[in-house]
Amino acid sequence: MISRLKKVLEQYEVDVTVKLVIITGEGKAFCSGGDIVRDAQLLLEGHWSVLVNMYKENLLLDYLAATYKKPLVMLIDGVVMGAGAGLSMNASFRVVTENTVLSSLFQPLF
Repeated sequence: MISRLKKVLEQYEVDVTVKLVIITGEGKAFCSGGDIVRDAQLLLEGHWSVLVNMYKENLLLDYLAATYKKPLVMLIDGVVMGAGAGLSMNASFRVVTENTVLSSLFQPLF
């Protein structure tokens, strides 16, 4: 998901017909934290290199959002966790509804 979103954002950034990019979640959550569950599984299984590469890709996506040359709007409704929380915080504009619940891991998993 992260590499696909990064690729699309890079394409939109250079497309002259795109003036604004809006990202929203699917269903009842903006980002339900599936990445956190996957990270914990990889950690417990000892797959450090996979985890490091995933975090690298995630941070590159966050950097792209923070330096995006066009207005980047996040429509945040429902639960926002993990990578979605980091990504949304780096957007030009964040629209948060009364249904939004922010949850993030700020403590190390190891």
